[in-house]
Amino acid sequence: MRGGVDTKPAAARQLALAGAAGCRGSLWASRPATQVNAKALGCSMSNDPKTRFDHAILPTAFPPDSGILQFTVAGPPVSAQARLKSRKAEVRQKILGLFRSLGYLLSGEVHVDIEWLIHEKERYETDTAPDIDAILKPLLDAISGPEALLIDDSQVQSVACRWLDHAHQEQCLKFEIRFRADEWVSKKDLFFVHFGDNLCFPMDRSTDIEWALRCVEMVQRMVDTRREIQAKSGDYYVARLMMPAQRMFHRTRVSQHFSVVEASTYLADLKVRHAT
Repeated sequence: MRGGVDTKPAAARQLALAGAAGCRGSLWASRPATQVNAKALGCSMSNDPKTRFDHAILPTAFPPDSGILQFTVAGPPVSAQARLKSRKAEVRQKILGLFRSLGYLLSGEVHVDIEWLIHEKERYETDTAPDIDAILKPLLDAISGPEALLIDDSQVQSVACRWLDHAHQEQCLKFEIRFRADEWVSKKDLFFVHFGDNLCFPMDRSTDIEWALRCVEMVQRMVDTRREIQAKSGDYYVARLMMPAQRMFHRTRVSQHFSVVEASTYLADLKVRHAT
């Protein structure tokens, strides 16, 4: 207990994420993917005809156990080649508005499925609708970042995108995101520790000092062991088994939007605080 807040749950989770990657498979294999309705996902449908396609994701501290998130965004997508930056910003802010109340970021690989509902006449008989491939980058960017749903769009392992004929004039985008339900981090107090080789590990500043020390030392040993094995064997995949279950992120993918601290600096700070 520290400052009236029990930090043990966060600490235990931090150490679990630092567990060896080779131990992860059996944990997930027995967890089937299940479809759940909008209410179970923490979503609600607006009755306002102007926003009747909007799903509002209710505030939650952690993702659903189903490993599935579904949400709908009213309005048309924007092309990556669009000249108006304000249009891109508008779409991004609309999507971010769904995620700001979430207390977590997904931290593992995800599969993204997007359905673009648009009237056939507008799709076939006008030149205003962008190409399918052109709308993906702005949408993936919009769901990534400190206020969004993903840490970085490099987490997207696969993406499917299609347009469907829609009887209404209003366009909308329907998303379904599948993920491992145990791969997430809390947005609050999130920062990254750089362990060398440009590899950064997510940490929680609220974690108890003693547990944080154990976690940093454990991850550093894993990274060092992986480096030694790969240098001797030349086998990336064998060496990869020594890494944490929580994937690490390249420094350039997180340093722009998140705080990044050198492992040696953070470890020294923890030891000083632990001694006092």
